[in-house]
Amino acid sequence: MSLTRKDLGDLTIFCGYKTTDLERICKLLHQIEPSSDREEAWFEFPETKKHPREQLEIAHDLARRVNSGEQVVIVTHSDYIAKEINTMLMIGNLPNSTIKELGYEGITLRTSQVKNYIVKGTEITEIKPFDDGGFEFPTFDEVIDPMNELHQKVWFLIDQNKD
Repeated sequence: MSLTRKDLGDLTIFCGYKTTDLERICKLLHQIEPSSDREEAWFEFPETKKHPREQLEIAHDLARRVNSGEQVVIVTHSDYIAKEINTMLMIGNLPNSTIKELGYEGITLRTSQVKNYIVKGTEITEIKPFDDGGFEFPTFDEVIDPMNELHQKVWFLIDQNKD
C-alpha cells in the first residue's frame, strides 16, 4: 500500500471501514512531499465533534478551497461530508441560474477535480464517478441503507399495530 502525488486530485477523499485503516492512510499521506506549485490543505477527520450542519459547512469550505486553487485532501468517516460533496458535483451540472437559486454559487465541483478512495485493510480502491457527477460511497451506504429499510419497516409495523 503506497500513495504518491499523482494519486491526488484537486480534492481527494479517503473513506474507510475502520479508523485504523484511515489512520494508516494518514501516515502514508504524511510521507508525500509537499507541493511547491500551490497551497495544500490536509484534513484528518474534520467532522469530529461537529454537528451535521457544521459538517456540511466543512464540505462547502473544501469546495471553496479547491475552486480557489488549493489542493485539498480529506480523510473522513462522515457520510454528511461525502454526500454533500456529491451534491456539489451533481449541482455543478445544472444551469447557473439554478445553481444560484439553490444557494450553491461558488461551491460546485467537477468530477475532474475529485478523486475518491475507499480504504479497507491494506487495500486502497479508487471509486470512479458516475456520469451525472457523484460517487458511490459503499462504506456508508452498506450501513445506512439497511438502517433506513429497517426504520421504514418498524414505522409500518407500528402503524399496523395501532388498530
